[in-house]
Amino acid sequence: MATLSTDDVIVFNGGTSTDLQNAINLAMKNGRALYLTPAPTSPTVPAIYTVGNLEIRPQTANNNKKALRLFAAPGTVTLKLGQSASHILKIESASEVEVSGIDFDASYDPAAPSPITVTWGAIYALLSNRVRIEKCRIFASSDAGLRLEKCGTQAAFSPPAVWWPHGQPNSVTTGFKDKGATIIDNEIFACFGNAITSDRSTGLLIKNNVIRAIKGNGVSVMHWDFTSRPGPGGTSLFYSQFSGARIEDNFITDIEVVDPSSTGQEGNGITCWLANNVTVSNNTIRFCRFSAARFNSCSGVTVTGNDCYALGETALYCEEPDGSYVPGSHPVQSIFANNAVNQCRFGITVTNFVFNNAGCRLSTVANNIVRNCHGPEGQGQGISVSGDASVTGNVVECCDLVGINLGVNGNTRDLLVTGNVVRNCLWGIAAATDGGEVLINSNIVDVANPSTNGIVRVVYSGTYTFGPALPNASYPRVKVNANDVHNLGTPVSPSDACEPAPAF
Repeated sequence: MATLSTDDVIVFNGGTSTDLQNAINLAMKNGRALYLTPAPTSPTVPAIYTVGNLEIRPQTANNNKKALRLFAAPGTVTLKLGQSASHILKIESASEVEVSGIDFDASYDPAAPSPITVTWGAIYALLSNRVRIEKCRIFASSDAGLRLEKCGTQAAFSPPAVWWPHGQPNSVTTGFKDKGATIIDNEIFACFGNAITSDRSTGLLIKNNVIRAIKGNGVSVMHWDFTSRPGPGGTSLFYSQFSGARIEDNFITDIEVVDPSSTGQEGNGITCWLANNVTVSNNTIRFCRFSAARFNSCSGVTVTGNDCYALGETALYCEEPDGSYVPGSHPVQSIFANNAVNQCRFGITVTNFVFNNAGCRLSTVANNIVRNCHGPEGQGQGISVSGDASVTGNVVECCDLVGINLGVNGNTRDLLVTGNVVRNCLWGIAAATDGGEVLINSNIVDVANPSTNGIVRVVYSGTYTFGPALPNASYPRVKVNANDVHNLGTPVSPSDACEPAPAF
């Protein structure tokens, strides 16, 4: 039942799923906010309304500008998914929708004889702009807790050809116009897909959320398409799509996989696929089966100020696929700065650069602390880069294999490594010698065997072979100057000791 209060807010006092849908329609038609309240007979008891397939969408063609605020006092109202429903709430083709203070229980119990499942997510937003989900709890979804698909707009425009070095791409390109959504101050947990899935949505702000106990990924930003434009010499260059997502100040923990055979598609705190210009900053990310943040074929990635602990594989990972999905793509420009990484197999990796072909290149890895990288043979690496990278001002400690690993055989180009501290690793700094130029300058390397294990050559052929020590006249492209390589001293306090990997 819905009534109109004196302050022009429509109040829903309880009823069926149909009653609540009618109240939503009434609020949208009149441009009013809709307040959900417990039944008046027991105002101190949180209300649980069993609902399904609720929709927020314009009622008429000229209603696109009508905003809707659907809200409750936090902790007082739960919308619980009923049988035969595919979602709790769907927001479609709407603008300026705010959902605040409501708990969404998607009712999934994998042990139940006939578990209730959702199709896309507990909350599903499609083709909508400026959606705001705030102070909600979303849980027990068999798929995503919150799914955003094609939200925000990239309006077509025709910029002057002078903007493009090789001509205007495909005669038309797309430019950012409206933001898709703001997801802020929510708690999302116990979901069996991703906590938040963004599919081809732009301009997202995902901030101050608590995401925990997820099988899948914490936050997944995907675009699943790419554009091409003419390249030099009649070639075509392929580029992933503008995302502009900002993922900030979230607490993400206990991220597992649904499929035990997964190799990194899930089990990450944050994962991005074919999404450009993503910023990941000041998040606390812990206990993920694979990575804290993982970027596949993404350009313009900025990763700063994150606290990452207990990752089952690579903590911060920027990679280029094998070309089977995006032929000849060229992800560029990644920044990893001021992050703290502790307990993983690989710390920070920017990889898959392929000389004169494709690859992940043009990166800065600066002022990070990377500690306690443990793993079986070939693992236990602190920082790894391949092409056109600067590695500066980092502190790397306690790696089972190597502190800083530079290049892969011939797929190595223009690497600068300066001003780093590497200590208590089996091998300090290792450089491939069969590719382009590498400059290793003004680093402190503190290892047990400085004459043989401090700064060395590395060759990869399925396994790693280290040595001889550098500089070496046989490898003129690797220049080693003004480094302090010395013997590991006796620990002076318990904190000097390397930490064993935690139970995962």
